[in-house]
Amino acid sequence: MAYINSKATKNFGIYIAILIIVCLSLLNYLNSLSNKFVYDDEFVIVNNYFIKTWDNFPRLFNKDYFRYAEELSYRPVVTLSYFIDYSIWGLNPFGFHLTNLLLHTLNSVLIFFLFTYFLNNRTVSFVAALLFVCHPILSETVNAISYREDLLTATFFIAAFILYIKTSKRDDLVLNQNSNTKTRLLYSASLICSLFAVFSKEMAIILPALIFGALLPASIPMCRLRYATCFFSRYFFYSFTSSCIFCYSHCL
Repeated sequence: MAYINSKATKNFGIYIAILIIVCLSLLNYLNSLSNKFVYDDEFVIVNNYFIKTWDNFPRLFNKDYFRYAEELSYRPVVTLSYFIDYSIWGLNPFGFHLTNLLLHTLNSVLIFFLFTYFLNNRTVSFVAALLFVCHPILSETVNAISYREDLLTATFFIAAFILYIKTSKRDDLVLNQNSNTKTRLLYSASLICSLFAVFSKEMAIILPALIFGALLPASIPMCRLRYATCFFSRYFFYSFTSSCIFCYSHCL
């Protein structure tokens, strides 16, 4: 009974922390919802015909992406989010700013969980999340819709990191026919999130190096080293293969 009460109290504390983080994030950037399109928003959204019809959706995955989206980098996840926003809100900037605000709020909660996994200290993790919520260096990213790639990259990057941590803490690390179904799901979700992060912004390519540096000290068990090597090799294989296919189609 004491264990159950302790666990319930711990979960209640986590829920309260998340609620405070969410409320502070929403209050902090609530005034952004009344903003208009600014900076590159006019070019990326208002005057961008590409995102205004789902007929262009297949072009996210071939050489026409650069020609029609007029982008210099291949970031289809970001462009897809503009497709969705426009289909719901049209050219009402409120909806686009709302998406940015929700992404920032989600990232703040993910930061809380990330620090909790690393430090095992909810108080420090909570303070870190609050600093992330309110830090002025992020204000431009949240307020300018066209900077959404940073928000989306952070979302999938941190999610992939957390999922990998949860997977690496399990006993059945080597993925084979005897692996636990939950381990396989966590591993697959981590890999998918990492690829989504890369296709939101290229800087996410550093994720494997970050995982290796954070979770693989010299004393790491050999099974975990093999597991991480498996993850990295598949990550780079999928990234490299996707890039090669896209570059080939772009040159046709």
